[in-house]
Amino acid sequence: MCNNLALFQILLMGPELAGINYVQGKLSVLLRVSVLEKVAIMGQTTNPEEASGPACTILVVDDDEAMRNLFVDALQEQGCRVIESDNGADALNMLKAVAPNVIVTDLRMPDGGFSYLRRLQEGAPECPIVVVTAYGDSQSKAKALECGVQGYFEKPLRISALKAWICQMCFLHPCGNLPLL
Repeated sequence: MCNNLALFQILLMGPELAGINYVQGKLSVLLRVSVLEKVAIMGQTTNPEEASGPACTILVVDDDEAMRNLFVDALQEQGCRVIESDNGADALNMLKAVAPNVIVTDLRMPDGGFSYLRRLQEGAPECPIVVVTAYGDSQSKAKALECGVQGYFEKPLRISALKAWICQMCFLHPCGNLPLL
């Protein structure tokens, strides 16, 4: 688990130059850090079986199989435990057996929509939810946020932006093992 703000900022930036920050009277210079260097700094591994704590569990819900596979592969490569569903009804049923740390979901899909988002939030009230949709507009975003979601991305999206959001949520809502995203 990472409690160091500077290290957290390095993790969010990935391999790019992170920059210079001034936080609480302390100047920190954030450098380029590769995934292997992140592992060395953190003392963790990207292999979930070797991780120091339980893997961050992420529920991915999307009826677009290619998009769902993209999310699943990217998150599993980083050591996350990923559970997937292709519709809202199955996702809601999964919440009875699994307590995810983060939920990544589409909006327009079978058994989806805003009522689905409300039920999802009710079923996992402590779990951050992010909507990833191809049908984004300001009204949909506002309505989704009213339903309790914490994040909203429009497709196409940069997978690095979603990873950064998930890393931030795992930092704010600790799951025992900060993923190396």
